[in-house]
Amino acid sequence: MRFTTKARYGLRFLIDLALNSADGPVRLSEVAMRQKISKKYLEHIVSKLLASGFIKSIRGSKGGFVLAKPMEQISVLEAIEALDGRINVVECILMPNACKRTSECIARKLWMKVNEAIRQALKDVTLKDLVSEAKRKMGGESKATSGRRY
Repeated sequence: MRFTTKARYGLRFLIDLALNSADGPVRLSEVAMRQKISKKYLEHIVSKLLASGFIKSIRGSKGGFVLAKPMEQISVLEAIEALDGRINVVECILMPNACKRTSECIARKLWMKVNEAIRQALKDVTLKDLVSEAKRKMGGESKATSGRRY
């Protein structure tokens, strides 16, 4: 199983937003520059994060994006599934009819356990945890304006 670029960049966007929004909304172009991600690609990610209620858009000359809920209420699992859909290591877990052998498949229970372990690991980590780690790595800097990527 691999996470898509959309999920990885979306998580980087959320971390960057959390680190840099203390002084107000953050512009998409600023995040794109710091994270070295195409602004156009970030626009697609942002639209999904807006629709999922993770971020809010603030209009105006001092506008940009802010988190819509506290960092500790955003799990990595929720963010990734908002961008990529439900995590699924094999097709038959979510769609048992996808395989004719589902009812007798010995490995299916294993895949279900693996799938649930991945989901639980991602659920246990919040945006706040990732932001704390980023701050620790940056030596306690209050803003991530140094151009570092996470």
